[in-house]
Amino acid sequence: MYEAFVAAVRELWDFSLQSFQRKRKSSTTFKEYSGAVGPTIVSNKKNQQFLEIGYISLTHVDCFRVNERGDKEKVSTLHYGQKVLVLQKNGQEVEISRGNIQGWIATMSVSSDPREVFPVFASDSTYNEKNDTTTKLRACVQSYFLKKKSGILRSDEFVLYKLIRDDFPFPEVFHSIEDSERWSEKLRQQITVDITTEPKTQSVMEYVSPTGVLQFGYVTAVRPDESIVIETIGYVVAGMYSVVTFTKEQWIHLQPTFITFH
Repeated sequence: MYEAFVAAVRELWDFSLQSFQRKRKSSTTFKEYSGAVGPTIVSNKKNQQFLEIGYISLTHVDCFRVNERGDKEKVSTLHYGQKVLVLQKNGQEVEISRGNIQGWIATMSVSSDPREVFPVFASDSTYNEKNDTTTKLRACVQSYFLKKKSGILRSDEFVLYKLIRDDFPFPEVFHSIEDSERWSEKLRQQITVDITTEPKTQSVMEYVSPTGVLQFGYVTAVRPDESIVIETIGYVVAGMYSVVTFTKEQWIHLQPTFITFH
């Protein structure tokens, strides 16, 4: 019965999570942190079992399962910020599920409160490498870049973090993108990526600033008048977080490319 319950909940988890993240509906079972919500609990009253959404809170942690001989075998390595479903707790270990991964990890390596794991940004604040917000963001994205990032926070790091938080899958070629390399050129042949000149919500805006610097922004809104709102780093000052609204004339003038992952 327990195994059937877990399987059913996993299906519900996959469906509800994708539905929430794509459509942003408030009625879904699984609620993302919006600034005022703590840990999320999923309750099955009939069986009196509680499942909890958790987030990996260490740089990386190995996930194990117990084989038929009673020995531990490594299943996978999980990375900072990755979302898991906590199936059960047993002292210093918890059983988790993520996609097709299921096994045990140390209790101390997972947090049920996203506020403890993820960065929080404030408008017009600048983020250097010593800032706690920068440290948390880089812990989330470090496995996606060829080189370890340092110095002041960059727009490509920020946009990648936003995509990760929205659970978009990345083609393998993404991991080979170098600093200052256009994403659109590297990803153009990927079937899971759309590259256009028209903005979409949750797309990446890639453009060259008036000073000649390659910049990225995350599109959070496309309005009826075709103006857009983006979140970005470095639009005004290097390392500064900004929420910027462009009229249609303004963003067209920048000649941007919009990249959508699906």
